[in-house]
Amino acid sequence: FVWVSVLLVAVFFLVLSPWLIRNWFTFGHFSLASISSYQLYFYDAPAVYAHNHGLSYGEARQFLEQDIRKYVSVGRFDDYMTFEVSKVLSGRARHYLAESWTGLVIIRAILFFKFFVRDGLHYWQEFGLQSFIVRIGIWVERGVLALLSLGLGLSLWRTLRQRDFVSGVSGFLIILVVYFALLTGAVASAGLRFPVESLIILVGLGGFKIFRKA
Repeated sequence: FVWVSVLLVAVFFLVLSPWLIRNWFTFGHFSLASISSYQLYFYDAPAVYAHNHGLSYGEARQFLEQDIRKYVSVGRFDDYMTFEVSKVLSGRARHYLAESWTGLVIIRAILFFKFFVRDGLHYWQEFGLQSFIVRIGIWVERGVLALLSLGLGLSLWRTLRQRDFVSGVSGFLIILVVYFALLTGAVASAGLRFPVESLIILVGLGGFKIFRKA
């Protein structure tokens, strides 16, 4: 398992190395992108801050947007996505995330759950579409996603029972899905689920097939 993991990580970085090197020479950062600090501060930190201080997500986000102006000055909001301010954003994000480790664990657990049962249709309500049909569609969508997640759980149970995580295809696919689920932040829906959406469907349906055969 260790050697296979090392090999996968080595191949991953080998493929990405030209872009990482390019960013090092261009911006002085050996990183894929500058967006990670922006995501951490403006999406992950507000969720934890809201939980710790009894605020809504919107109120927490508004507070953090105002607070960061004490530490860095930008010409426009999009400049927060650049490498020049990424170090400050990361530092302030870690400050608020570390306020309460219990709160951080709770929020990450909630977001991990939402990753599997919440997709993009709920955004329709946020843009003013409050019709009965939209609400029904959201619950149908969540029901389908919940069933697929149950199937994924069955696949996981089968894989653990066979102790075949290294060579088992389903085990490898589950690791990929869980990897994305653990890293996803407050935007635990459409955009971040897209890379593994097909894997969730595949492994989920596979779990029901395995269960039916058993």
